Amino acid sequence: MKGFSFSLTKKALLAVIIILLPIFVAFTYSFIKNRELFERHTPEELCVSAWTFEAQV
Repeated sequence: MKGFSFSLTKKALLAVIIILLPIFVAFTYSFIKNRELFERHTPEELCVSAWTFEAQV
């Protein structure tokens, strides 16, 4: 039974993809969570700023 013989270029490309895949997944997950966090906290911070401005007037 003969195994698959890939060229060195294909093996190197596969290794790079395997290394970068978890980094890409972690970045995407972090980006989505941070975007949700900012979208939730921005209106709250604007309300606090508006209340303080209203109190000064």
